[in-house]
Amino acid sequence: MPPTTCLDIRCCSRLLLVELRQPANYIIATLIGLALNLVDTQAGLTQLPPYLVSFIILTLARTVTHLTNQYEERLLLLPAKRQDPAFLMDSQGNILAASGRTKALFDQLAINSISQLIGDDLQAEIIAAHQQPDIASDFEAYVEQVARWYRIRTTHADNQILVWFSDITEQKALDHRLGQIHRFNQEIADSLHELIFDNDSYQRLARLIIQQGYQAVFISRKKDNQLLHGRVYKMDDRGLRQSENIIIPPDSAAPIWQSRLQQRIITGQRRSGESHQEFSRRCPFDPQVAAFIDQAMENFVNYHQGELSIIAFNKGSGITKNDLFAMETLVNTARTVTNLIDLAESNENLFLQAITGLCATAEFSDEITGHHILRVNEYARLVSAELGMDADFCRGIGQVAAIHDIGKVAIPHIIKLERPLDRDEWRKMERHTIIGAQIIDQMLAGSSHRDPRLLMARNIALHHHQRWDGSGYPALCLDSGKLVDISQSSPISSSGLSPLRGEQIPLEGRIVTLADVYDALRSSRPYKPPFSHEKTMAIMRRDDRTGKSGQQAFGPDLMAILEKHQDDFADIFGNPND
Repeated sequence: MPPTTCLDIRCCSRLLLVELRQPANYIIATLIGLALNLVDTQAGLTQLPPYLVSFIILTLARTVTHLTNQYEERLLLLPAKRQDPAFLMDSQGNILAASGRTKALFDQLAINSISQLIGDDLQAEIIAAHQQPDIASDFEAYVEQVARWYRIRTTHADNQILVWFSDITEQKALDHRLGQIHRFNQEIADSLHELIFDNDSYQRLARLIIQQGYQAVFISRKKDNQLLHGRVYKMDDRGLRQSENIIIPPDSAAPIWQSRLQQRIITGQRRSGESHQEFSRRCPFDPQVAAFIDQAMENFVNYHQGELSIIAFNKGSGITKNDLFAMETLVNTARTVTNLIDLAESNENLFLQAITGLCATAEFSDEITGHHILRVNEYARLVSAELGMDADFCRGIGQVAAIHDIGKVAIPHIIKLERPLDRDEWRKMERHTIIGAQIIDQMLAGSSHRDPRLLMARNIALHHHQRWDGSGYPALCLDSGKLVDISQSSPISSSGLSPLRGEQIPLEGRIVTLADVYDALRSSRPYKPPFSHEKTMAIMRRDDRTGKSGQQAFGPDLMAILEKHQDDFADIFGNPND
């Protein structure tokens, strides 16, 4: 038992006062005193001590009981305080008990059965899950009465079923937005030929952003003269409208510069009681931008990647954390599209080869971020230069290293798992290397010009999980030393095959292996925290899981470069080129 504290004494005094104010205590003490007087008939019915003793004992006993159970009693209040429904029902779905906000909601909507919330079919599934324990008792449903999505969990409570809902509306909305972004990439990939001659990618991007609930968006690019050049887009009854080209100088206080100045995503909201004029003075929007939007400003979100800056205005429902994540994904996607279209403007054949595959790399996993892409490119460029490779090789690997995982677009359900993979899942994961190479093969087949950077990208996608000692994947090497044909769409049997080893592995694949492993160890993942540079170097020198040395994994030459330039690797991780 914990020692008695002043807080316990104060609490006891408070509970005692509460009991002294309870009429029921006086009534019960009177009845007990009366009974004692009747038993002791010689004392008569007017003796005071039986009444006082009964009252004192009763009051103290109730006080001690409440003091002992005070935390449990407060804990029992939690379900009633929940914003989301929690209740008890029977095996037919009838609601037996609810309290607090849940009871108020059910009374308001006249709900007496769970089927009124989620329908007969899902009710039947939930009940069946309790009749067959091997069926998962975790469900999702849209409740029309409150226009919210919920995850529904249940558990047994004697012969009843305890049910509690968890609001997942925001997560559903984010999933929908990411789906829209994915479709945007597919549309770009499907219309690459038209984009070469009529580049409307910014108009498509503007429509996508406005579909997220914003009123308008300003999409701009930073030119060599350090000015932002761009257009504002908004929707009206005539469809998507765009402004004339607007130029924002670097000394402007317009919010679109804030993301660059603070190196993070920026959002602003008109405060309660703040006038629109006061908000505009606090966040001085460019006059040309404000004039084209022609609406009072309520909020904005601003983010940039590289030369691209985007600011979206007036999200109708307000800007949430999920909106920030979606905007970051959008800008990363837009930058990829922008860079690839720039290539097309300088070389049509290169555009035809590169855009189809690279636009497909928007795989919205927990593992891939815009900064990861930039850093892997920079590490690869650094290592290539140290190896003495020519300028074309260094420049090329610095452009395509980041597409090493494009094959993961085919396995999004695997890469988002937040647990160790089982054997079958791991086999599917390993196949992303082959899928990535097949994607680039299709890009190469689309043009008569075989750009060496695309050939490099294919080698990187296929071989960036090979290891110097032959312990990597995929297994593609015949006993003769030749590689099997991966053009077939069906999975390749690894029987009789082995992974590549040593100098069999293309150099660009080995370089990206080193870069990707370093950055993955330094980065946060769903299954691990970020590691320090020192811990990362220790693991790369000798992996504590496998016992393999860095020389065995990456080769003596690359490991020597990492040791020599480890400070440069750390600097790239901390300050990726923008």
